[in-house]
Amino acid sequence: MQEPQYRSFYMIAFIVLIGFFLVYFYLNTSSIPQQQEEIVPLKETASVYTPPLPENIFGLAGKIVSKDKNSLTLEINSLKNRVPVNGSIPKERRIVQITNSTSMKILTFSRSKLGSPPTETTASLADLAVGDQIIVTANENIKEKQEFVADLIQKHVFE
Repeated sequence: MQEPQYRSFYMIAFIVLIGFFLVYFYLNTSSIPQQQEEIVPLKETASVYTPPLPENIFGLAGKIVSKDKNSLTLEINSLKNRVPVNGSIPKERRIVQITNSTSMKILTFSRSKLGSPPTETTASLADLAVGDQIIVTANENIKEKQEFVADLIQKHVFE
C-alpha cells in the first residue's frame, strides 16, 4: 500500500529535477551568442599579431635594389612596421658596405637532388646583380642600423 506513495514522490522529484535542468540550460544557452561575439574580435586580433623581434639581429635577407662599387642597397621586410598593409609587409632599405674582409658565396641548390648539400662557390661583387635575393650577415647588431659592414653575403641559386 505504501508503494503508490513512493511512486508519486519519485514522480514529483523527477519532474522538479527536469524543471531545474530546463531552467539551467535556458539560462546558460542565452549567453552563448555573447560569448561567440567575443571570440570574433580575438580571431581578428590574432591574425595581425606579430611576435617581438629578438634583441640582436646579425643577418638580413632581401633584394638588391641598387649596386655601387663598395656597397649594395638591400630592400628588406620592415623591422619597424611589421603589420601587413593590404596583404603585403612594408619594406625598408639598408645600405650594406663591402670591404676586403667581406666574404661572398654563391650556393647552388639542385632541384633534381633534393636533400643533397648545395654546391658552394666563391663570388665577387660582379656576380651580384640588381634584383638578386641575398642573405647578409654582420659581426655587429644591425637591428637599428641603416648602414653596416657585411661579413658574409650569400646568393642562393636553384637549378
